Amino acid sequence: MADLRAPTPSAAAELCIPEYERLWEEIEEAKIALQTLPHGRIDALRREIDALANAASFSLPRHRLDVLRRELWSMDISMQGGARTELLGACAALEQAKGRLEEINPARVLGRGYAMVKLGKGYAGSIRELESGMGADLIMQDGIARIIIDSVEERG
Repeated sequence: MADLRAPTPSAAAELCIPEYERLWEEIEEAKIALQTLPHGRIDALRREIDALANAASFSLPRHRLDVLRRELWSMDISMQGGARTELLGACAALEQAKGRLEEINPARVLGRGYAMVKLGKGYAGSIRELESGMGADLIMQDGIARIIIDSVEERG
């Protein structure tokens, strides 16, 4: 591109005016395009949504009912699976508790050679609860012995 110089400021203004007007027109066209483009796109999308909403598959109540039935069936399956999982967990916890209870079952404890000393309505849990001459029931695996305590000796 050649260097273009004007001999006077007025001549320079005359040279710039056509370029200025052309650029001004481009700016105006760009403004119009920017203003109409989003509206046109939104209108096109709105028409597309309206067409989908008016489609036969969406307007038929039977289709909507089928969709809801499938959703309900899916939720039912999920709930059954969740309930089954909860039930299996509860059964496992129950079996563990049953095992722990079996370990401390008095009949089983007595079967391992232990005995319980019954004093009236309660049971002795410590040698300190017993006194010489006191009567008690000695409960063992295969029966009860009525005893009178001869002496009491506390270990260290």
